[in-house]
Amino acid sequence: MYLFLSDETNTTQTDAVQFLIFGAMVIPMENAPGAVKEILEIRQCYGYPSDSEFKFDTHSRPSVVTKAKCDEAKNAVLELAERHEMRFMACITHHKIAINRKQSDRVLFGLKTLLCEFDTFLTREKASGICAIDRFEIAHSVLSSILVGGVDPDGELGKFQRHLSNIWLYSVTSISCSHLCSVCDIVLGTFRYCVNSTAKTDVAKRLYPRVRKLFLHDPNAPAKIENWGLFLRPKVIRAKVYADEYEKLRVHLKNLE
Repeated sequence: MYLFLSDETNTTQTDAVQFLIFGAMVIPMENAPGAVKEILEIRQCYGYPSDSEFKFDTHSRPSVVTKAKCDEAKNAVLELAERHEMRFMACITHHKIAINRKQSDRVLFGLKTLLCEFDTFLTREKASGICAIDRFEIAHSVLSSILVGGVDPDGELGKFQRHLSNIWLYSVTSISCSHLCSVCDIVLGTFRYCVNSTAKTDVAKRLYPRVRKLFLHDPNAPAKIENWGLFLRPKVIRAKVYADEYEKLRVHLKNLE
């Protein structure tokens, strides 16, 4: 059995943030208890108080934890994710495309893409899974629509055709409800730094290869992650200006490998 644990980042467009990103960790359930134990050890080792959040954003660290210790702790989590055979998925949408859709549709657009791939992954693995997403205002409504109607990964928003037969539970969680959420936040935060903080290439070149190896990939071609673990959406981009931006992102990430 596998756990699908998801979050979203860079939800607001700025001059430096072009893309909205939904991310998810796929975690083997048999590895989850050991991973949680190690996260607790990391927190203790680097001085995180028991009631503090453990996230990617350096500004969210408690005052007793230095930036250097915070960076070391996040690196330890990236190593943990690989060691416990966790996999990462991300769905990227240009903000100027996403802004034309209401909030519920933007969330649904990212989730349906990642959940379809998760369901396909479960079919390949002959396994079942459960889904837990980070809380937001309409989370239960979105999940209910997926449970009842399924999704159509190739259709337009609102047209549900495919039931996700391998996923039997949809739920909502938060960073304060599971230490595994820290893994999701840190891996996703590392990836969004590489995507939307393009000016700091020296740091991104150190970080991206560590996230790159976590992506779900073509079983027969490990180097192929696009449309397996990495999704640039929508599939059809009619405006050349946006198509060019997506291609620049592809080139940028390739240069970070």
